[in-house]
Amino acid sequence: MASFQKYQTQKGARWLFKEKINGKYSTRRGFKTKQEAKLACAKIVRKSQFLFDDKAMFKEVAEIWLNDYRKTGIKVSTLSHKEAQASFFSEKFKNEKISAITSEMIEDIFEEMKSEGYAYGTIKNYKKTISLIMKYALKKQFIYFNVVGDVRMPFFDEDVISKKEAIERKYLNLNELKEFLAVSEKTHTDEIHTLFLLISETGMRIGEALSLLESDLDIENNTIEIYKSLTRIAVEDFKLTTPKTTSSVRKVFVRQSLMDKLKKIMKKNEQIREKMTLKSDYKLLFFSKAINVGNPYLVGTINDKIEEVVAQTSIKKHVTSRTFRHTAVSMLAEAGVSLEAIKEMMGHSSSKITETIYLHVTDYTKKDTLLKLDALMKKIGQN
Repeated sequence: MASFQKYQTQKGARWLFKEKINGKYSTRRGFKTKQEAKLACAKIVRKSQFLFDDKAMFKEVAEIWLNDYRKTGIKVSTLSHKEAQASFFSEKFKNEKISAITSEMIEDIFEEMKSEGYAYGTIKNYKKTISLIMKYALKKQFIYFNVVGDVRMPFFDEDVISKKEAIERKYLNLNELKEFLAVSEKTHTDEIHTLFLLISETGMRIGEALSLLESDLDIENNTIEIYKSLTRIAVEDFKLTTPKTTSSVRKVFVRQSLMDKLKKIMKKNEQIREKMTLKSDYKLLFFSKAINVGNPYLVGTINDKIEEVVAQTSIKKHVTSRTFRHTAVSMLAEAGVSLEAIKEMMGHSSSKITETIYLHVTDYTKKDTLLKLDALMKKIGQN
């Protein structure tokens, strides 16, 4: 097993390592950090055992990893996040060989994300993704050592103000939602605008919304049955699967005006089906009208459309399809709906995020209730 030692030189502290390679001990000196020494040691050891392709670019390896990851039958929502995060890192490391990436480079990206307003939990999820990519690269012999294990997360001040801001970044307030929907109505099709309305009002997961069949709508009673989700096998292939949990099977009520919009979407869908043969036999409520016509939209496509809308607003938050699920929780909480009823509508048996947003929003409504009570007491002379 390798040993690492710090020593002093005229130029400052340096590191060395000793390792037994092919029956003989080898010593290397002059490394500025222990991380550099560990990386060099790993390279020597693994070079003595395998033939590595250390010239591969990060983007190439990330794409290979994604192709294998898609074959695992992962849920569409999870896959969408991994695709977006892999694309994010591919852009950051677009000119880098994967073997040249260091822990410091990844830490710099995380610090940049923090400065741009990304929450601690979000950055942690990104770290999980790049760790998966690097583990895959190590297994496939593109790198000698997985540097992610030495990556330190940015420091977040856990005071009350930062916690408050972190919670409020997870959802759109009423003014932000109003602005978003006003822009989407002008810049996108009725179908996409209605999809945004649906997920913000009902809190559906995007995979649940994109897997809806027209037969799932009960037009007379203004309800929608949710009992499946969408799993993407490949860009052109998908399957409808069981939902995330048994509590995800549920029925949600929608406003009459929203149901009217959904009816218009169904009417347009029927006109499209009469004119052309669609790629999918499913009578999906929302489906692609351009590429692979009839197939469900890619979640990444929906998130791209969300970004297009946000770019034309004053909203400064990082908004994805999941943001609208949290937005629905905040609106229901503000409307006075109980936590248990919200969990049922969201398809949650329990959810820390749902509870956190609920408690945060209702803290303000409690203050409003107190003000109303104070006004009533003053009316009867109890100042």
